[in-house]
Amino acid sequence: MAVKASLQIILKANNVVVATSSNAAVWQQSLALITGTGKLVPRPANGIATRSSGPSRPEETAPANPSAEAPADAFVRFARDLDLDPDTVRAACNPTTTPPFLQLDLSAWEVFKRQPLPPGFNSVPQIVLATTLLALWFNHSDLDRATVQLGQAVLRTAGLRDKNPLRGLKHCEWLRLHDATVTVKPAKVALAVAVVRAFCGREPIKVFDLPVAG
Repeated sequence: MAVKASLQIILKANNVVVATSSNAAVWQQSLALITGTGKLVPRPANGIATRSSGPSRPEETAPANPSAEAPADAFVRFARDLDLDPDTVRAACNPTTTPPFLQLDLSAWEVFKRQPLPPGFNSVPQIVLATTLLALWFNHSDLDRATVQLGQAVLRTAGLRDKNPLRGLKHCEWLRLHDATVTVKPAKVALAVAVVRAFCGREPIKVFDLPVAG
């Protein structure tokens, strides 16, 4: 009995896997480019990619960005700024380029909220963590600004919801709330990074000599 092989394209930065695809059209075109039997075809306006080495068939077409994976360079920069392995970051929040842009791991949140806080450090409400993650990810991926609504959407990916989001955001040391938009204060970026690193890395917040809320 014939065995059907399952082929997969893997994109690596050094030895770190940053993206994978099992889509037939993706690996077929990649193989054609590598072997010199095809050429890259610009994606048409309808969002369908086809090979150039011959007439296309239904199984050789694919929707644009089928898995909504984050751009490799943006994701690598994001993980590097957090000083974490990309696989660790992906497991905790899985950054993407389509709404809700992050998929929170509930077990990571459970670990995060049980961690002891540094002296003088206020609690980190759910909405504060979600919008901090969004704001830092958007800084790398050239996406829109974080909002309270997007933060709640991110929380829903883990079955969470902040019942009083504005209170937590207004009292956050490192976030600025303007109308419904949330940004990281330029002077407090390192503090925001420390919080996100702790969540993704499942470790206590390490602020070192950073100023914290009193």
